[in-house]
Amino acid sequence: MIRSQSPVMMEKVFYAESPDALAPVAEFVSEHVRKGMAIALSGSLGSGKTEWTRRFLHFKGISRPVVSPTFIYYESYPSDDGDVVYYHFDLYRISSEDEFFMLGGEEIMQDENAICLIEWPESISGLFADDRTIRMYFEMEDDGKTRKVTVRVP
Repeated sequence: MIRSQSPVMMEKVFYAESPDALAPVAEFVSEHVRKGMAIALSGSLGSGKTEWTRRFLHFKGISRPVVSPTFIYYESYPSDDGDVVYYHFDLYRISSEDEFFMLGGEEIMQDENAICLIEWPESISGLFADDRTIRMYFEMEDDGKTRKVTVRVP
């Protein structure tokens, strides 16, 4: 992957008190993502990464069930028109870029017709091009039910 100078990032913060309240976050990201990009989803267990991915893929027209690919590492979701393939990665059990390479992850990330949604991206942080990565940070607020979602778009 070719890295470029760090672009200026636009940042927007959302607060969601329920899974349904993640829909506006999915809509916002949908307006800014394009083929060949990655969406890096960081946050603790239970903070909403998979639930947001579900909302995003359904917003993009994927009708089949979206589940966490924790034990298979990734799942692909082709768009109905075949124009783009969404790849949902769960790298919770991956500890290095080498492991990601062995899964074929680097080739998928370089596919110009792919959009990669990557949970637990920290183990492959060196593979993200700043100008082609939307970064999302999920946090639980002190009340235990509100999610704070910070989105950084290049």
